[in-house]
Amino acid sequence: VEIVDSDIPWTAPRDLSIDNLNLQINADKHGISSNHAGGMNVLFCGGSNVHVGGKGSRETGRVDFLSNSTTPAQLKAMLMIRAGEP
Repeated sequence: VEIVDSDIPWTAPRDLSIDNLNLQINADKHGISSNHAGGMNVLFCGGSNVHVGGKGSRETGRVDFLSNSTTPAQLKAMLMIRAGEP
């Protein structure tokens, strides 16, 4: 995901700690945010089964654009392995 005020490239393979992360897109420039109007880019890799309209395959990964209207619950499910299910 993108973070506006970060020195980490948005495509860098780093894990996020969601315990203290604001899960509302573009609510906080130090949280999940972008300079794009209306949302942000997200890179899905590793066989993600969450699809929000992007192009690509489960094998190669894909980039999707998530709108600001994505709910915190939807975003949290996308950020967690198996959407947080055991």
